[in-house]
Amino acid sequence: MLNNFQKLTLAAIVPTLALSTVIKPASAAGYLVQNATITQVENTSINGNNFAIKVSGGTGFCNNQFILFVPAGVSNANIYGRSFPMILQAFQNNHKVSIYDYTSPGTTVSCAKGGQVVIKK
Repeated sequence: MLNNFQKLTLAAIVPTLALSTVIKPASAAGYLVQNATITQVENTSINGNNFAIKVSGGTGFCNNQFILFVPAGVSNANIYGRSFPMILQAFQNNHKVSIYDYTSPGTTVSCAKGGQVVIKK
């Protein structure tokens, strides 16, 4: 018979194991999404020093998901500062975007490390 600690441990581990079989790893330092449409823009996520976009269509691991932009996702504050106005411009004009991740190590999946923003007509 399991004690309460063992039950709590199993309750925490089982959902994690289930998710690990569903979530596929993405290659690090590459495009998170290419040729996607921005469908939502948020000036912050969970009141943090970040912003988020939701994209639809396109190709890549983060298609049809939220992508978070954080200062640590790029090499300096100027690059990070240019990203939000570019995102708004693309959103307003319904241009396609590609988002690149510079910083995720190994095979870490991270739609939370948006870096370079490419806008296409």
